[in-house]
Parts: sequence; C-alpha cells; structure tokens
Amino acid sequence: MNFKIIKSIETEFGINITKSKSEVTGLTVILIETQESIVNGNFLVATEAADDYGCPHTLEHLVFLGSELYPHKGVLDTLANRAYANGTNAWTAQDNTTYTIQTAGSEGFLNLLPIYVDHILYPTLTESGCYTEVHHINGKGENAGVQIIYYFDPYVFIINLSRFYLRWFTGRENSDEFRIELKYRRLIYPEGCGYRYETGGLMEKLRTLSVETIRQYHKDYYRPDNLCLIITGNISYNELLKTLDPLDKRISEKTKGSLPTHKRPFVDSPPIPLLEKSIRDQVEFPDEDESVGQLLIVWLGPLVDEFLEIVALEVLHEYLSDSAVSVLQKEFVETEDPLCTDIDISVQPQTRTAILATFYNVPTSELDDLADSVLEVFQRIVESEGIDMNRMKTVIRLVKLRSLNIIETNPHNYFSDLCIIDYVYGKETGEYLERATKDLKYYDQLSEFTEQQWIQYLKKYHLDNPNITILGRPSATLAETLAEQEKKRTEKQIENLGTDKLKELEERLEKAIKSNDVPIPSSVIENFPVPSVDSIPFISSVTGRNKPEGKFDNPLQKYLDQDSKIDIPYFIQYD
Repeated sequence: MNFKIIKSIETEFGINITKSKSEVTGLTVILIETQESIVNGNFLVATEAADDYGCPHTLEHLVFLGSELYPHKGVLDTLANRAYANGTNAWTAQDNTTYTIQTAGSEGFLNLLPIYVDHILYPTLTESGCYTEVHHINGKGENAGVQIIYYFDPYVFIINLSRFYLRWFTGRENSDEFRIELKYRRLIYPEGCGYRYETGGLMEKLRTLSVETIRQYHKDYYRPDNLCLIITGNISYNELLKTLDPLDKRISEKTKGSLPTHKRPFVDSPPIPLLEKSIRDQVEFPDEDESVGQLLIVWLGPLVDEFLEIVALEVLHEYLSDSAVSVLQKEFVETEDPLCTDIDISVQPQTRTAILATFYNVPTSELDDLADSVLEVFQRIVESEGIDMNRMKTVIRLVKLRSLNIIETNPHNYFSDLCIIDYVYGKETGEYLERATKDLKYYDQLSEFTEQQWIQYLKKYHLDNPNITILGRPSATLAETLAEQEKKRTEKQIENLGTDKLKELEERLEKAIKSNDVPIPSSVIENFPVPSVDSIPFISSVTGRNKPEGKFDNPLQKYLDQDSKIDIPYFIQYD
C-alpha cells in the first residue's frame, strides 16, 4: 500500500477522520466515517487564477466531456446513475475547484471513483469541446457557448426607449453583486494575487481564451499532489484502500514516478498586504430601478488558522445583525424609514480572512450616509452603549446549537468544509484539521469573555482597522449604454466576418457538436456493474413509547420506563 496515514482524529461526535497521502504520487485522501446510507465525495483541486480568462471555471466544465479511458461526453453521469447517484456536479471557488458525487451505499461509489479521478486528472480537453462549451461564434455572428451563456445570459430586461422596446440580454457580469465584488477585489488585493481575479472569466477575455491556455492550466494545477479526495459515509478505510491502490499505481505509471516542483496555490504566494488606509469608491450596475442600491464594507481579518479570533468574530457578527433585536437591524432595518432590507456579515476563509458586511436594497440617496452610520453605531457601542452580555450569552448558545445541529443532520457538509480549508491552507500534517474539529470548545471560551473583550474585538477589526467601502449604484443609462455597445459590437463582428466566414463558422460548429456527441458504446455502460440494493446500509433505529410501559424490549424503552415520573394522558413515540 502506497498510502500513509498523516492524521487520525476521533471526534467527540463519534465520527472518525483519517487523512492519508500516497508516498508515490502525493494524492491525498480524507475519509470521514459516518453511519449513513449515503456516501459523499468532494474531489478537490487547489486552484488559483492569475488573470481574468476564466481557466478555473471553464476547465471545470470541460472535465465532464470525457477522459483518457472514457472519452465520451456524458459517460460519467451515465455511469453515476448506475452507481445509485443522481449525476455529478462541481463548483469553482476563489481558491479551489471541487467535483462532487453522492451515492446510495459504498459499492457504487467505489466502482465510480477511479473513473471520476480519470476525468479530473486526464480529461480529453479537445478543441471541439472547448469550441462548443467555452466560446464560439455561430452562423448568425453571435458569441455563444455554455460558459458565455452561464455568465452573461441568465435573464432578460425589457427597456422602453421612446417608441420602441429594446430587448437586451445581461447576466452575472453586469449584476450588482458581481460588479461590487469585483470592484472590492481590485481595490484590496494587489496585481498577481489570486484573490484579485474572476475565476469564471470576464466576457472580453473569454472570447479569446484558447484550448492551449486551458490545457496549460490543467497541467499546472490538476496534478495528483494537488488533488484531495474527501469522502464521507459508511465505508471503512481498508475497503477504500483496496480501490485507491490500483488507482494510485496507474497515476504513478502516468507520471513516471516524478513530477516537477509544485507551488501550492496561495500558500506559496506572497502574503496579502494589510490596508494602509480606508478607501471609498462606487460602482454602477445596470438596472431600470434606480431607487435602491447596495453597500459593501470589507475589512481584512485574522489569519485563517487563528481559530478563536474567527469564531469570536462570527459570534460578534451574529450579535450585531442576526435578528430584529440585533443592534444593526434595529438601527437600519426595523425602523419607520428603513435604510436597508437586510444585513449580512460573513468571514471568508483565505490566507488572511476577509470580513464582508453587505447591506441590501439601500435607498440610493442614503448610500453615503449609511456607510458612515454603520461605523458610528460601532463607535457608540465602544464608547457608551456597550454589549448586552445576557443577549451575547444567548447568541453564543444559539450559534453553538446551530453547529451541533449541522453536525447531526449534515456531517458531510460540516466536516468536508473543514477538510477543504485544511487542504488548501493548512500544513500537510493535518494540524489545522485536528484543531478545527474541536471548534465547539471555543464557544465555551467565548462564554467566559468579558464585555471589554468583546469591545476590543469590535475596535480591533471594525474601527481601528482600515476598510474598503463600495457603494453600488443602479443606472438605467448604463443599461442602455451596455446594450447599445453590445449591439454595435455584434454588428461590426458580423460585418467583418462576412457571409462566407459566417457559413464556415456554422459548419465548424456543427462538426464540433457532432464530434462531441459520439454515442457512448453500450459495452461501456453494460460493463459497469450495478450494485445490489442489499449492499446499501440503512440506519438502524429503535423505538420506545411512554405508554404502555414495557411496550418494547430495548435500552431506549427501559430508559423511558425509568423516567416516567409524570402521567401524560397520551402516548409519545420515540424513534
């Protein structure tokens, strides 16, 4: 066996976590053992963007078009259905690209695992696939492609221009949240920093993105020593190794036992510089309704492994904004003339975390004043109002209960999120993961905090700490301008291409579609075994009732019988 256990963790919740790594290929595997019928897989590649061409997200799409051993579009989803999975999925974050699968039982999961990894490490990345999925110009002279549609064509506006209607298309790139977020990233992160760029690409760049660029990005990042398989479910470590060992041997043969030196995304990049002063800027976004905008205030927070600081901030933000009785909600939402309709404050995990406070549906005339008022409220808390310690203790208890509820109802999401941060930012030894799985103890520490300690956190991270403030303003004029610019660009493109070239492009598109849509051989599907339904482990349960006593013979019933001190006139069943 090539895999060596790096860290073995027994959590207080009866869930064991084993982190191991291949000594030959560098492939990392984290197994989260739970007593569930469902097996979840998050297959994580740490990715960093160096520009706005969108390689991380375009590559995510192209991976599903086939692999070296299974070179057919859609074969992965087809086989996933035979493994008792509802297809596959993926997401691209700022610091990772994660591919997901969820199966009933472990047998189908283990059968599909090598095929999925083959798609991730050895995708076909064909010219035709890039042409149809990322960007092409169709026979009408229009820019198209799955990626183009995803980012720039999800909804339609109808704008009245004097006597006629201009029907125009806009999308994520021109949405308020996208423009505001991109603006703050440009202001807070320097050139060359991966957090600065748009992982999905910008329209102007996507039009010129080539398959060669995507292939190079894949070569740089999609390597076995930059891949982590996070698996949650009722599956033993030894059983998993039986599947991983031949997979690891094939990877070793492909890499010929050695890989060029690997630079860890973000970890081996220059640290994020602290802000020297606060910056306020504004950005316009296209919208017919110019009455409300959006306000974003961003601070740089603690380092990603400063656990107590991060948990304390999350609790403090709940105290400030979680409900109608919270300080910010009472001040700006639950008033006769509200200055916004909702408030969200979050801490984003990065090498140095970012604290984002978003205020939604702010009257445009109040955007500047609201930005000042937020800091004035913080100052008031520090200087005179203080912290309501009784309510703070309630907030701590609620946040802790919420975490416990997630651990009980969705352990995969809870622990896999910790594993992702551990793999992207933590040391290989798994120290981050070990500390993170004990994060509930920090709530006990916070319960002992004094009022002055909470005030110091508010001062340190929100008052004495420079910020980036972005005022998002709606503009109907910008909507018309963008529509007119796109119309002229397309018309000029059609004119420059000419009839013959457009016909040639249409033929090229048809050939690419035909090349991509080669039917999957029936033998490929038939040779993939369908697990027996009997192999799916179901959660065992016991039943007890308060009436009549002794109804069932099990430990739960005995406990209920001993506890029946109050006569309840109806029976309650416990499962």
